[in-house]
Amino acid sequence: MKFKLTAEKYFNRRGSFKIGILGEGVFSTQTLFNNYTSSILQASAFQPTPDSKTLFLKDYRTHNYIAGGIKLIQGLPRNFELRAELYIYQPYQVLIQNSQAKTEYGKPFTLQHYIGTGAIVWHTPVGPMCLSVNYYDQVKEPFTILFHFGYILFNKRALE
Repeated sequence: MKFKLTAEKYFNRRGSFKIGILGEGVFSTQTLFNNYTSSILQASAFQPTPDSKTLFLKDYRTHNYIAGGIKLIQGLPRNFELRAELYIYQPYQVLIQNSQAKTEYGKPFTLQHYIGTGAIVWHTPVGPMCLSVNYYDQVKEPFTILFHFGYILFNKRALE
């Protein structure tokens, strides 16, 4: 069984400035598969940004975790907005590959991960155009750049 709870709330405090918060938690009774690859593929993923949904980030996948973050949005003239987002991801136990390519659980609460995003968005009459710079800690290439025009749509995974 898997229980996933996600909550997102935005607050409009001063004119065109908005603050949003996101919280997410997953509890699963999923057991480990025969090898590391299959275990990590089936693990729940924390993917709060459009860029994170386009990447396979194994450090942000496990069976049980809590995560949260804050979004700062500043509206600008001519349908532009600046966005800054910061998230923290706390797995209960990370999934570790041992020397036989099997999976083991790490010690509880030993490591947390961070995601940061800065973006400028232009809301055109036919859809948004966005340029974002994204940061994922403790990965080989921590910075990514994503440019997209329109909405990024994702299918659900087979087990969702």
